[in-house]
Amino acid sequence: MLFKMDQFQNDHLFFILFVDILKTAATIQDNYDAFRKVIGVDFHPLEITLHMRQKDSILWEKINESALLWGILFGFGKINSYLFQWQHFDHPETTSEFCKNIVSFTNDDLLKGRVKYTIDQFSIPAFKSFNEIDPVVNNFREEKNRIQEIYKGQDFLQLTLKKLTE
Repeated sequence: MLFKMDQFQNDHLFFILFVDILKTAATIQDNYDAFRKVIGVDFHPLEITLHMRQKDSILWEKINESALLWGILFGFGKINSYLFQWQHFDHPETTSEFCKNIVSFTNDDLLKGRVKYTIDQFSIPAFKSFNEIDPVVNNFREEKNRIQEIYKGQDFLQLTLKKLTE
């Protein structure tokens, strides 16, 4: 599924999402309890995934408001997603001082202000990691290397269009 998501308060902000329907539904199923808690009702993961592009989806409106669920959906890992949610949005007042001091790491030059916008230098997704050596970050780096190998010596646009229509 490919669509533009522009459900933000800012008219100039939107995402273009490429969604692998089956992987997204499986990810939601694997984390059903977390999604159920935010959504507040029982649902079928495949059905909710197929309704992702509908602007009037009350269920996706609730998901869009959860940093935890987006972290899980974007593949940032359960630990990183929960810790980010707790540190910034959802912690008891008695833990505020502790949460302010949780050590985190940036995993990409995008967050460090050194960005190169070329095919050879594309970055992994930028997110907050809570482990200096993070298996999620390592996985993204390995995927990046595999993608770079696929594109090596290829016409970027032609190969991308071919991949999107396979």
